[in-house]
Amino acid sequence: MVRNKGRYRGRQIVSAAWLRTALAPKVRISASDPYADGYGYFWYAKVQSIGGQQIPVSFASGNGGNKIYVIPSRRLVVAITSSAYGRGYGQRRSESILKAILSADSGVQ
Repeated sequence: MVRNKGRYRGRQIVSAAWLRTALAPKVRISASDPYADGYGYFWYAKVQSIGGQQIPVSFASGNGGNKIYVIPSRRLVVAITSSAYGRGYGQRRSESILKAILSADSGVQ
């Protein structure tokens, strides 16, 4: 529903305006977090550079690298489950998986 602006099977379930507000970064965190540019209402934002393209990504993030990435420009949702709890590599690994998927989706290898 997040990718489809609150719609499910043609029916508006969540307000599109509320989702825009929720996904919009309220605080810039890129200086302290290499994996996100900004943070909103429990959602993070990051622009990924893939093959010279700038791809906006919204994501929910959990401990150990658990992620739900929403990429509307690609009509794509990527869910990653991980058990690297309390380990620094979990976040890095999840972002690497996302970048590989975005590269494959754009034809960039």
